[in-house]
Amino acid sequence: MKCHVEGCNADTRTLSTRGDKRRRECFNGHRFNTLEMPVEDRTERAQIKRDQRLKMMQEMRERERAEIEGIRAAKGTLREIGELFGRSITYVWKVRRGDVVDL
Repeated sequence: MKCHVEGCNADTRTLSTRGDKRRRECFNGHRFNTLEMPVEDRTERAQIKRDQRLKMMQEMRERERAEIEGIRAAKGTLREIGELFGRSITYVWKVRRGDVVDL
């Protein structure tokens, strides 16, 4: 294993082991702990993170879609609609004109 200290990247040796924890030292004298875990746990955690990111992106798309529909349905001047939604007049104009499409 290589040292994780920025700019070091030296080889390391194990000083002690307790269960799945290891105390390591690199050949430049940096000491740190590592936690060993099976590959299955890492892939499961990565999948959970991916699922969370996808859910968050979907929620963002839904909010943007609802905002676009609201801007298209709103009555009033471009300035009033922009102030209502916290958007610029240019953005409101592009949504109304059809340049901004639903996702």
